[in-house]
Amino acid sequence: TNNLLKPADGAPVLNIGQDVVLGNYYLTYEKPNAQTDEVKAYSSVYEAEMAYDAGKLQLQSPIRIFAKGEIRNTTLGRVFFNEILPEDFPYDNNIQNKKQLKKVLAQIFQNYDAEETAKTADRMKGLAFRFATVAAVSTGKDDYVSFDEIAEFVAEGDAKAALISDQYDQGLITEDERYSLTVNNWRGVDGRVEKFLVEKLSDMDTSISVMVNSGARGDISNVKLASAMIGIQVDAANREIELPIRSNFKKGLSSLEAFVATRGSRKGLIDTALKTADSGYLT
Repeated sequence: TNNLLKPADGAPVLNIGQDVVLGNYYLTYEKPNAQTDEVKAYSSVYEAEMAYDAGKLQLQSPIRIFAKGEIRNTTLGRVFFNEILPEDFPYDNNIQNKKQLKKVLAQIFQNYDAEETAKTADRMKGLAFRFATVAAVSTGKDDYVSFDEIAEFVAEGDAKAALISDQYDQGLITEDERYSLTVNNWRGVDGRVEKFLVEKLSDMDTSISVMVNSGARGDISNVKLASAMIGIQVDAANREIELPIRSNFKKGLSSLEAFVATRGSRKGLIDTALKTADSGYLT
């Protein structure tokens, strides 16, 4: 309790991550197949919990319930989450992802004290472990869905790259301009693919979307590598290679792509060796 604040910026140092985020997110998110038109009403948390135990109610189904002093439209999972917060803390009806959980703990720290914050974090952990187990989130190859639209983005990128090459052949642009335009073109394709995946994941209800949307594990760029395209790589001198890797890890790479990818891996190893000395020197 005496070391809860970061000396740097005064933010709580409690690192809420992974399973603790996953369990609380699973309790409070809007699960597509749990959304019903009929909103059931319950007189108390105990009655709703009995319905849940009997298999008549899902954690994420919308319900009307008397909780924290008034009748609310919420879900049983969110009621469970609010039960672990201090009694006079305002009801939080939000989806609890990593950012939101940190915000809740920061508010508790401001309004109560370090001891209450530590106890709440502990209860948060207990609740999360219980429901992360229920969530049974796991991942396999087939969870990474391939989308046909990605091929369209790549085709557009190819057409633009061909146009840039034509302009260079006609002497309209210099070699340097051709290189930077080509790299920027593929960076743009990368950005569009990422944005597209974010939109797709927001509507999906799979283990992958739960992990990424909650902030528990991985982010959108990891999903992009596995199910869309790998994109631009850099060589050992940190210069971008203008031939992008169009494949993803699920499909596998062609011989040439695998060869280009080794350049990126080599840069990683070189950096590890050299940057260590740099940071030590700065210290």
